[in-house]
Amino acid sequence: TLERVVGFGDSIEASVLAAVADLKGVLHAAEVALSGLPWSDEYLTNEDLFCRELLHPLLRRMGFLFVRYTHGTREYGKDFTFSELTSFGHYRHYGLQAKAGDVGGGVSAAIDEILGQIEDAFTMPYYELGSKEPRYISTFIIAISGRFTANAREKIAEKIPKGILGSVYFLDRESITELVERYWKAKQ
Repeated sequence: TLERVVGFGDSIEASVLAAVADLKGVLHAAEVALSGLPWSDEYLTNEDLFCRELLHPLLRRMGFLFVRYTHGTREYGKDFTFSELTSFGHYRHYGLQAKAGDVGGGVSAAIDEILGQIEDAFTMPYYELGSKEPRYISTFIIAISGRFTANAREKIAEKIPKGILGSVYFLDRESITELVERYWKAKQ
């Protein structure tokens, strides 16, 4: 809903720009609703639901192979593992860590836990069902159902080892919504 009210003393231009921004948000919400996105506010607090109802089917709709929800004690930073067949005929392996809600960068924040999980995800192998061959990821994704604060973004940029910076992606609710709009509709 549009909630902005013209503030006393605001210029007409500022009021129109604010109304346009609100309208863009409403249009975006309508597009998401029409795309069939099963977004639920519970995803902000329930990580398992976020993973099972949204991320798992989304990864499959995006065309990834061997999508496994591995959340548990021996996940080593990877709630999901999945692969894609490259143009060279080899598999590229991915890991994804999911978090419910917003992620901040303050002292003892979730971002510090995530930074540790990034290291584990790249150094610890995983095993596909029925295989004894260790697999190592080459790309890691952190997907959250909320938003990354500005402080978290700064901390990420400074603390991720520069050698893997291009192999780590961060998806917040807005990014995930865009992926859903692109892939959820296309696969229905």
